[in-house]
Amino acid sequence: MSLNLYSKPIGPVDESFVEKARKFAKERIEPNADRIEMNREQPSDIMRDQIKEFTSLVVPKELGGSGSNYITRVLVLEELAKADIGITFACAVHGNCVWGAAKVPNIPLRDRYLPGLLSGKTILTFVFTEPQSGSDAAGMKCRAEEKGGKWVINGEKAWITSFSTADLLFVFAQTKEVGNTKGVIAFLVDAKTNGIERTKPYDMIGAHAMNAGGMTFKNCTVDAECVAFPVGSGFKAGLMAIDIARLGVGSMCNGVLQGCLETAIDYAKERMAFGAPIIKNQGVMFKFTDAVTNLEASRSLNYQAALALDSGDAAASLLCSHTKKFASRVAWTCVHDCMDNMGSNGLKRTYRLARQLSGLAMCSNTDGTNEICNIVIGRSF
Repeated sequence: MSLNLYSKPIGPVDESFVEKARKFAKERIEPNADRIEMNREQPSDIMRDQIKEFTSLVVPKELGGSGSNYITRVLVLEELAKADIGITFACAVHGNCVWGAAKVPNIPLRDRYLPGLLSGKTILTFVFTEPQSGSDAAGMKCRAEEKGGKWVINGEKAWITSFSTADLLFVFAQTKEVGNTKGVIAFLVDAKTNGIERTKPYDMIGAHAMNAGGMTFKNCTVDAECVAFPVGSGFKAGLMAIDIARLGVGSMCNGVLQGCLETAIDYAKERMAFGAPIIKNQGVMFKFTDAVTNLEASRSLNYQAALALDSGDAAASLLCSHTKKFASRVAWTCVHDCMDNMGSNGLKRTYRLARQLSGLAMCSNTDGTNEICNIVIGRSF
């Protein structure tokens, strides 16, 4: 079934991208999602094709993109995440980074990489978080020192999506004392540069297609031409990308919940117990109705955040924190309720719920924990 929802996007939507995402999810992601998760892999062909189809959304027309808007991207991420949140998350990170790359003031650097980033030839990832400073982003210890016209990077980074498959790295490092956000610099670094060591992939509960792991930089030397955002602007650029990421997390959580609801309701209409479909039982029906109410509210909040970003509203960062926090909480609780309504069959891989629920486990912590979102929200009082 297709769930009837009445929360509508605010502003113009490029429906061709949404339909393309719906088709891509059905033909490319759904048939392979369980295999990908079981094998703990990031499928290069699906990843690069998805990048080629949808990354242009975030890039202006004059730079080779489609010049679309955030609300269209929200709807695209919903459709893709219905099929699988792991591979969708990996592609969303690439898109967030390309959004940042398109704004790099170093024009030759931007123009060198942008075509490959749009075509899927080059996978870009965000190298910001560190083992000891996840929520405390200002506590970044990875250092960059200027020596002889080059920059030497030393330090450890963690929770890097596509860490073993990325071709290009958006690396953030500190040039001054720890805690001085004005000292942060950002580079675009070829992933094959000497001095970069990768950890093993993280052994996670789910969403293995995101291919998460860590990196260590040991005297990694890059040319001055690799500076994407100079000293003083790197930290702000990183936080802006995180705002965009929070909007995307909200969108993906909503897509996951919608897909799981559709699966579970279909099941409940067909599953017979005591002479009637189990959906006729109020205990079952009310769990579904509460989930749909939460989904309508979460979508409405997500669309409002997208509108704020599209219009340049000063409240955009605040609304992105709201939507990421609310959507991740709602999706986790309501998908679990959907599984309960399916009984033991909800645990089977025949259905998508177990795989998607395990993927949702990361959403309350990624791109700033929900507690960090609360701090952002609390500062607005």
